[in-house]
Amino acid sequence: MRRYRLLIAGEGEHELGAKPRSCRGDDWALDASDLPALPRLVQRLLADPCDVDLFARKLVKKFPHIQKNLKGVAPGKLSGHAKKLFWTLRAVARKHDAAAYLIDRDGPKNAGTLAALREGRSAFEEVHGTFPCAVGAAVETFDAWMICDRDAIGAAGGDPAKANEKPELLQGGPRCRKHPKRIAGGIFRTRRGSGLGPKYKVVAQQVNLALLERACPQGFKPFAKEVRERIGPVVSGG
Repeated sequence: MRRYRLLIAGEGEHELGAKPRSCRGDDWALDASDLPALPRLVQRLLADPCDVDLFARKLVKKFPHIQKNLKGVAPGKLSGHAKKLFWTLRAVARKHDAAAYLIDRDGPKNAGTLAALREGRSAFEEVHGTFPCAVGAAVETFDAWMICDRDAIGAAGGDPAKANEKPELLQGGPRCRKHPKRIAGGIFRTRRGSGLGPKYKVVAQQVNLALLERACPQGFKPFAKEVRERIGPVVSGG
């Protein structure tokens, strides 16, 4: 039976866990029995496929010089997140069968983030052909997905009474007390976001996915749809 390679790309350790010191490349293999939060969510959205090997990649802020006129397409004309996704896919598409790419939207001013990611994906496919890739932008941060389900919060040792039913309305800046990470720190009794990764692993395992889609219709719901529709057929052999 063929095994498929699925890459999960994200921004931080709370989502992906820490990169092993022994890993010299940009991608590292994940232990299917002990997944960080974001890979576990993706795995559950795919109905826990048994023939998939998961890998993680932490997104970087800077990319190499972009060549223009690549087979008639000028990726240099892409901007921001579209450009970053284009170059990420160039780096991973030959090694993996599919990829899920998630970033934080980080404020209403970045309302076009998801559209930019889709633009970058389209530009890549125009040059290199179809590659199964699900993209998403958490509103406002990944932390919002971790604080809406009372039962999951309780299972992770947090305070269920502090669950937030509409976490996407928490749109304050990083220093605002209404920022999702600040709210998560209060729920799980951590300081400055430290120690949230292990808590999020438990939440990702326990969270009601239908509830999460209702609570985060701008961020999680479209990401979940893309994971199921774009990656699901690949790992199921469809």
